[in-house]
This record gives sequence, structure tokens and C-alpha cells, in this order.
Amino acid sequence: METRPYHKPGKYEYFHHEYEEDGECEEECECEQEEEEEVTECNKTCPTDPDLLLLRQNAKCEREAVALYLNASTKANGPLCQLFLDIARDEMLHFRQLMILLAKYDSIQAHAFKEMGISLPVSEFRKTQPATNDCYQDRLEIINILTRAIARELDAINMYQESYEKACHDDVKARFCHNANDEKLHVAELWKALMIFTKESNRPS
Repeated sequence: METRPYHKPGKYEYFHHEYEEDGECEEECECEQEEEEEVTECNKTCPTDPDLLLLRQNAKCEREAVALYLNASTKANGPLCQLFLDIARDEMLHFRQLMILLAKYDSIQAHAFKEMGISLPVSEFRKTQPATNDCYQDRLEIINILTRAIARELDAINMYQESYEKACHDDVKARFCHNANDEKLHVAELWKALMIFTKESNRPS
């Protein structure tokens, strides 16, 4: 009685002896390897981790909250003014922590931060402690403009990432990828400029 072979995709095994079907498995493996390498390269230049969408959205909200509380601090006096300033500094810390994670999972954004000299160590940052009742009133207009600019850039990056994942044509995907990476540099440039006006420390305290 003839023993029927134990079947594996592209491969037959007779007890301890096995052979491959007309070299098909080898060719398929090579194609799969090439495809995996292409996907890996795309993930490096156009990261599509879904957590990045969430991190940018949360970062946008934190940045807008900073501007809100800095504006509020100029309308109040004494303990209430200090409360608004303390909360604003908490939100600055939250924003930086989100940026650290964003750079961790998006190598393009991490490179942009590095290019701008923005230090994002893995270790925790403690919030900076400016002088009591530090007044931001003379800087509010530019702070608000820069805040809105950063929020729009983060929205744009998310839009391009989502579009990149949905697009079918390679030239369309390439355009979305290029535009998104440009916006990531803009985020780094705008944040670096904003830190001057909000007195956010770029180094661990």
C-alpha cells in the first residue's frame, strides 16, 4: 500500500525525506522576502502605526490647552493667576511626553526634532518652574499664532497618513508621504520657536 504524503504548502514530506515542488517554494519565498523588505522600507519613510494618529491628536489638544491657560493667567491676579500658570506648565509637560512617544514610533519626526536641536530624552522631564506670576501678556499673540500653526500641522500629518494608507497608486502614495514628512519638519520648527515665548525648557530640569 502506497503511503500518502503529508502535505505542506509547496512541500511534500515522506517520513524523514522532503523535497520542494519544482522550485516554486523557493521562488515564492524570494518574492515574499522582497515584498517584506519593501514594506519595511515604506514603514521607515512613511510610518503608519495607528497610535501615531492618536498621539498627534492628543498633542494638539494639549498644545491648545497651554495657550488657553496662558491667556487665562493674564486675566486673573494672585492665586488664580498662579493656578492657571501651574496648569499651563502641566500641559506643557504632557505635550513633551507625547512628543517623546511620537518620536519613538515615528523616525521621521524624531529626525526633524534632532535637526532642530530639540532634546527628547527617554527619561522623564520635570515641569519647569518660572518665576511666580510670570506674565505672558506681551507674548500672547505670537503664542496663540504658533499654537494654532502647530495644531494645524499635526492635523495635516494625520490627514496625509490616513490618505497614504487609503491610496492605491504609488505616485499618489509617494506625494502623501512627502507632504507628511514636510509637515513633521514644520512641527519641529514651530515648537522650537514656541518654546522661546513660553519659556519651556529644552533640557531636563
